[in-house]
Amino acid sequence: MKKKLLIILISFSFLTLLSGQTNYSLEFDGSGDHVVTSIFSDSLIVNNRITVAAWVLIDDDDDTQEHRPIIGIHPDLYFGIGYSPTLDAYLPEIGIALPDNGFEFYMLDSEDPLEFDQWVHLSMTLADTEMSFYVNAELRQTVAIELGALVSTDSLSIGGSTTSFSHWNGNLDEIKIWTRLLSESDIQEAMAVGSFLYENDLLAYWNFNDGPGATILADLSNNGNHGTFPTAPNWSINVPPSLVVDPSVLQFNLLPGESGSSSFNVKNINSDTLSIQILESIGFISIGDKIENPFIVPEVPFSTVGTTAGYTDDYDEECGFGTSTSADVVYKLDSPGAEYDFTLCGNTAYDSKFYILDRYGDVVETDATDYGIACNDDYCSTPSHPNSYVSYLPNIFLDFGTYYLVVDGWNGDEGTYTFAVTYSTGQSLEPDPYTYEDNEEYDLFGLLNSGVTVEQIHSYKTQLAAEDYLNDPLRNLMDTETSGRDSDISFSPNSVTLLPGDSTDISVTISVDSDDPGGVSYIGYGFFDMDTLNNFGDFFISSIVPDIFAPDAPADLVCSPEVGQIGLSWTGSEEDILKYYIYRGTEISSITKMDSTAYGELPLYSDAAVEMDQMYYYQVSVVDMAGNESDLSAIDSASIEIRIVINEIMQNPSSVSDDNGEWFEIYNHGSVNVPLFDWTVRSTDDAGVYNSFSVTQHFILQRGSYLVFGNNINSAENGGVTVNYDYGTSVGLSNSADELVLLNENAIVMDSVSWDNGETFPDPNGKSMALLDPGLDNSLGQNWQESASVSIFGDGDIGTPGLVNFYSAIDVEPNSIDFDTVYVNDTATMDLLISSIGSSPLVIDSVYVVSDQDQFSVSFAADTVIETSASLSISFTPTEFGRASANIHIISNDHMTSDYNVSVNGFGYFSSADIAISSSSIDFEETMVGQTNTVPITIQNNGVIDLEIDTMYVSDDFTVSSSSGTVAPGDSLSVGVTFVPNDSLTTYTGSLTVVSNDPLEDTLVVYLSGSSIEPGPAIEFSDSELYFGVDLDAEDTVSAELVIYNQGLLDLAVDEIDITNSIASLNFWTEFLDAVVEPGDSVSITFYCHGSLDTYFTSVTAIATTNDGTYPLTLTLGAVAYIDNSIMEVGSVDTVDVIIQNPVTLGGLNIALGYDPEVLSFHSWTVTDRLATLAHNPDDMNLDTDNGLLDFGVFTAFGFGVSPGDGPVLRVRFSTNSNSDSSTSISFEHLDVLNTAGNPIYADAPVVDGEVSIIDNPPHTPLGLGLTFDDYVILDWQENSDGDLSHYLIEKDSSETFSSDVLSTVSTTDITFTDSAFSDYAHIYYRLFAVDNGGLVSDSGATASINLSPPLAPSGLSIEFDEQIHLSWSQNEEDNIEYYVVDRSTDSLFILDQYSSFMTADTFFVDSSFTDGSTIYYRLSAINTYGIAGEFSEIGSISISLSTANEMIPVEFALHQNYPNPFNPVTQIRYDLPENEYVSINIYDIMGRRIRSLVGSNQDPGYRSIHWDATNDFGQPVSAGMYVYTIQAGEFRQTRKMVLLK
Repeated sequence: MKKKLLIILISFSFLTLLSGQTNYSLEFDGSGDHVVTSIFSDSLIVNNRITVAAWVLIDDDDDTQEHRPIIGIHPDLYFGIGYSPTLDAYLPEIGIALPDNGFEFYMLDSEDPLEFDQWVHLSMTLADTEMSFYVNAELRQTVAIELGALVSTDSLSIGGSTTSFSHWNGNLDEIKIWTRLLSESDIQEAMAVGSFLYENDLLAYWNFNDGPGATILADLSNNGNHGTFPTAPNWSINVPPSLVVDPSVLQFNLLPGESGSSSFNVKNINSDTLSIQILESIGFISIGDKIENPFIVPEVPFSTVGTTAGYTDDYDEECGFGTSTSADVVYKLDSPGAEYDFTLCGNTAYDSKFYILDRYGDVVETDATDYGIACNDDYCSTPSHPNSYVSYLPNIFLDFGTYYLVVDGWNGDEGTYTFAVTYSTGQSLEPDPYTYEDNEEYDLFGLLNSGVTVEQIHSYKTQLAAEDYLNDPLRNLMDTETSGRDSDISFSPNSVTLLPGDSTDISVTISVDSDDPGGVSYIGYGFFDMDTLNNFGDFFISSIVPDIFAPDAPADLVCSPEVGQIGLSWTGSEEDILKYYIYRGTEISSITKMDSTAYGELPLYSDAAVEMDQMYYYQVSVVDMAGNESDLSAIDSASIEIRIVINEIMQNPSSVSDDNGEWFEIYNHGSVNVPLFDWTVRSTDDAGVYNSFSVTQHFILQRGSYLVFGNNINSAENGGVTVNYDYGTSVGLSNSADELVLLNENAIVMDSVSWDNGETFPDPNGKSMALLDPGLDNSLGQNWQESASVSIFGDGDIGTPGLVNFYSAIDVEPNSIDFDTVYVNDTATMDLLISSIGSSPLVIDSVYVVSDQDQFSVSFAADTVIETSASLSISFTPTEFGRASANIHIISNDHMTSDYNVSVNGFGYFSSADIAISSSSIDFEETMVGQTNTVPITIQNNGVIDLEIDTMYVSDDFTVSSSSGTVAPGDSLSVGVTFVPNDSLTTYTGSLTVVSNDPLEDTLVVYLSGSSIEPGPAIEFSDSELYFGVDLDAEDTVSAELVIYNQGLLDLAVDEIDITNSIASLNFWTEFLDAVVEPGDSVSITFYCHGSLDTYFTSVTAIATTNDGTYPLTLTLGAVAYIDNSIMEVGSVDTVDVIIQNPVTLGGLNIALGYDPEVLSFHSWTVTDRLATLAHNPDDMNLDTDNGLLDFGVFTAFGFGVSPGDGPVLRVRFSTNSNSDSSTSISFEHLDVLNTAGNPIYADAPVVDGEVSIIDNPPHTPLGLGLTFDDYVILDWQENSDGDLSHYLIEKDSSETFSSDVLSTVSTTDITFTDSAFSDYAHIYYRLFAVDNGGLVSDSGATASINLSPPLAPSGLSIEFDEQIHLSWSQNEEDNIEYYVVDRSTDSLFILDQYSSFMTADTFFVDSSFTDGSTIYYRLSAINTYGIAGEFSEIGSISISLSTANEMIPVEFALHQNYPNPFNPVTQIRYDLPENEYVSINIYDIMGRRIRSLVGSNQDPGYRSIHWDATNDFGQPVSAGMYVYTIQAGEFRQTRKMVLLK
């Protein structure tokens, strides 16, 4: 592996250390600021000796002053700086009085100018014969002089004076004057802030730390030479540094994995001792990301390839479009003062933007653009970006200075670019080497562009303590602009203490990671005072690592044949792509790099140097910005084959005439999409006569697609064929013999077919002649046959226009199978029916099963040919318990679904016994001690093998009649469980356990419980309820008998019977007094009832008091059931309730009802919740509705029956057949009340029949009346719920009051009505009624209305001319205006067929179609939402004169934005032509595919427009979305975007 070279630069900048007080300097404005002192010439130059030292900072805001004084006494002495026109910069200079009373300036002779905005230490020494210049305590030049006499009466001033012709512009600090000559080493020591060197000869020392509020500039020499301020002083905290470093730049040359060391010297030039340490304080910045770290333009002309991908969005300028979110890249250009052209038009691959910033980050102003700034958004297109959204900025003059060139994008776009810089006029200028610095010391992180001034940045770096500095928001702003590369850098020592004037070496060691990816980074550090933590300097380490790693090979190479070329596309491997190489060969073994590769930065390439029917093999490699080439991609191949085949011919239709129904079909069997524009079709009959037509539409026949040519495009007339191209009568297809020839635009025969009147070719009638396969030779008749009979289209002819000729198709029934339950290891089989439903036989290639479980199988022979249908057997053999599923795949030659899936399911179940026990618990209740109580249970076998009961056992106090047994499948076993209590008043619990061979329930438990009572009498009644009949006359007495049994062991004493009579009209009694009943004996008691019954049913309670307890008895009189009388409405469906009185415990019912079927119709029946506790077998039910008999059969109660009083209700729903008021009865045919044993308590129980009263009410008013208009008035409403509805009645009137003279009345049985007779009325009112079969009409009518008044004529028509004809008018007052129609004519009479009309929803219109000398007339009309047109407006006109027409010729080409935009469905596109040109206007979708060609002809100059109706070249509507439209007129080309809404 090649090694990478690491270049690391360390640069330093230092700021002054802060003491306890704040340090200041004085800032002078260059126009009048100065300080006046009390020093005069005679005290300044003693014995012709003087030394002056000062710290100065030069402001670059003003370079017009030739001299800038530091100190001076006019006209004796001057020390300052002077302007050098040669360098366009400043140098130190001294001015002195000459012996002849003249004055002369002496400037330092140097090519090293003073830097702006940076502190520098300047010193001068002056004697009577020579003077010397020092810069930063280094002797630069000594000059021989002759000092003249001193004549000034002025005092010394600092920064200029009131009589001075110039002033200092910048900052001054630490000015010291000695009346002796200092040596170079003295001056080095004197540089230190606060130094009092040679104090006895120190004439004046101003340290400028007086600060705001001071009234004098204090002299610290104790000589009292204080200064005063003629103008208000401007104090600044921008002060000189405290350290010097030598050297200021370190360079390392290292390889990855290696380390290197170097050192720099740090000297304390402060008067205080410094204890300093080095701390990391900043971070990393990527090269090219900002103006602080730009790419460099080393010379002009300059060209480079780059990418914005991976960079951040830092800048934006608005020149057409603003608020960009795209990443940007920055280049630095030092201009000597020249005019430039900047372009991205070489091969930029995205929507770019380009602009120029000055050294402060402000956009450069210029007159060379429409926006007034050096910025361009859209200008040109490139091979990689065909839309003209790429940037070009020519003729930009940049004055002397530094500039930043920003490559940006629009709306988040980014990508690769080709950037070039050239001189506009062929200049060959070299940049001046002495360019301004860029405030690197203060603005490394782009803070100037964040609104922060240089002074503020400097203030932060000089004032803030380290702890504040590292946490300050401004500091954080610096830190956010960093990226993530790392380096291992160490310093030795990391901290040091320096006395004033002392220095030390600091060693720097840098280690480079072995896998460093390459790139550029900055690492920042700061010097901090160890005692006060004051920060007084930052320095930065820059590392540049070249990239030598080859990128990954491109992936996903796809080669696609196109007309005349092969297109390649692939996936790029990384962001820093320079270019791609294309490799090609006609054999895999001969693939080599192409000599003429047009490689760019996009993963796309078109190879036009190819031959037809030749296979080409391709590979691609990528080269990154460092020149590293990747491995080759995988191989892909393609060849260009143009195979347009005449595939189907209908020369003899039968459903329509030949003149309407002839057509033929072509098919693209090649590998490329083929444009058919200007192709020719020729027909030659057997007489040698031929006709032809040319294709004039821009069809592109996609590969694998069909196109149908026909002599009639109207499918309603041509037999139902969808014709793509109508050739009319140009060509006729002979029914006997003929020839079709297909020629391309170059008259080359692409295909031909000659048929021969049935000799070898088919000779069909009503069928097309179809090619068996597009790959066959269509010149041979044996490869053609009549279309299959299943291929019926349109009106009944047979063919497949636009579709595959012969195809196979599969149909499978059913499409899923469920085997339900199959015992494990058994096999179940089901069949699928496979049918061939295509025009060719179906071939089953294979059938296989896909499943996680191997439980399904199929039986079907491979390669089976099916003419009609065949069966496929599927078997399910479960191997385990549970559900199983699979997919059956049927692989066939079906042209749509070659892999047909059928889902199958089944459930595997064990072949076993299945136990069920009739009860899970038994409660023996109370049982006398010593007596036996036995309850039977049933054990059922629901399985398929014998149930083996291994054992049955019970707990103590219980016994079971059997301990084991065998139960055959479907049989049951009855077992008795016995309870014999031994102890009285005790509760017993236990269980019965049954163990069997049921695999799922091998052990079942039945829980047992019971309690014991003492021996005694045990009473039992023959009935707990006594029934006395249905009714009772007032004089009758009825009776009922009760028997009481003693089932106990002791005598039963019946002490009394007490009856509570609660009904005044009835009296129940008994003549029984008392009795003693021996064990096993009984006694009979007769009860009587006398009186009358006022209700259907009543009962009272009798209490029997015995020595075995007190027992209630129910005495009942009345009907067991009755039918509730009901009221029903004619035509309605209502419920009749059959109520069961339930006087006794109900075990079941057997019920039948009768009714008159002429009057009532049975609908349904239901039961209440209480009756739902009864089981009902529908098979027992006989509902004979023809004869009016409803025999519901037997209802059986569960458990202990339905208690008295909980009688059920049977609800029967009937509808009426009568149309008028009437009545009918519903009767009981029979009713049997059963006890819990299923025996009748009451056979033909007493019941009361019911009456139904039928009434006729008017129908309800119709609801939901709505009204719409579509050529006719359409009414619709909701259907009425009335059962006897006859029809609806609609009234129409011109008045909402519907007066007696109603205009018209119609009736309908529908719930919609269309009124076509509305033209006589402007405002129509409708009223809707419902009418039933009895003629009753709903009480009120539903109403609706519509206003069909035509709109008023538009008014206020105004016509003006301004390059085009502009019409405007007033908006109509109506609120239902849909649009306006503008009629345009050259005839004021608007003769039919001699004027044109335009529609617009606006109240203005622009007409760009006119000729010189013509008069054009206009009129307007309004159309409302119902499509009704109003009256015409007054006619307006305008005349076009020659002078007017001359003004109408545009001065330049233009393509305007469409209007409206977005639009639906029509929009207008305007364009300007200054000269006659061939004009082409096309519309493309966002994939770059042409959708529609609007213009393609020569056109005269003028303002023009065209409409697009959102259809393609085939006349088909296009989908909603964004589209691009372009114009090409001569050399002019422009592109715009538009949006279609749906």
